[in-house]
Amino acid sequence: MLNDKTSFKDVEHYLRNEYFHESDPMMDGWTTFARKQNIYRVKFLAEELLEKCSTYNGEEDWLQEYRTQLALQELGHEQP
Repeated sequence: MLNDKTSFKDVEHYLRNEYFHESDPMMDGWTTFARKQNIYRVKFLAEELLEKCSTYNGEEDWLQEYRTQLALQELGHEQP
């Protein structure tokens, strides 16, 4: 599944690039809002597609673990 990882990196790069330009204090609101809209479009598409996906054994466990990792990062804890 090497192509899947490459695709994820492409999406991640796109989103980080949009965020970089959205948060640029030298850009005007017209430009930064357009960048934020692009991020929302990706979010809404992902949510729409996830609703159509099957549910898998272990999925809830994975989601809970991922949410826990995010919360620990937010609190400043390093991951092992």
